Amino acid sequence: ELLRVYGPLNARLAVYAHIHVPFIRVLQGMIVANTGSAGMPFDGDRRASYLITEGAWTTIRRVEYDTDREIRDLLASDFPQREWVAEVLRR
Repeated sequence: ELLRVYGPLNARLAVYAHIHVPFIRVLQGMIVANTGSAGMPFDGDRRASYLITEGAWTTIRRVEYDTDREIRDLLASDFPQREWVAEVLRR
C-alpha cells in the first residue's frame, strides 16, 4: 500500500506524520517514514519521537520527557478532551 501511495512521487524518501506510530520502511527504491509523535505516541513508548534524515541515512530518535507533569498540566487546563488525552498518556 505504501508503494501504491508514495511510489508515483518518484522520490528517494517520503516522510509523513500524524498517525502517531513512528516507522521506517525500505521499499523498492525508496524509503517511507513516519515521524511518530512528539506528545502522544500510539506505539506503547511514552517518549517523544522524531525523525532524522541525512543523505541516505534515516533514523528515529526518542526523547524522554516528563509525562506526569504533562498530564497534571493537561488536567488543570480547559482542553475539552483532557481526560481522554490524559488516559492515553498514562498508557
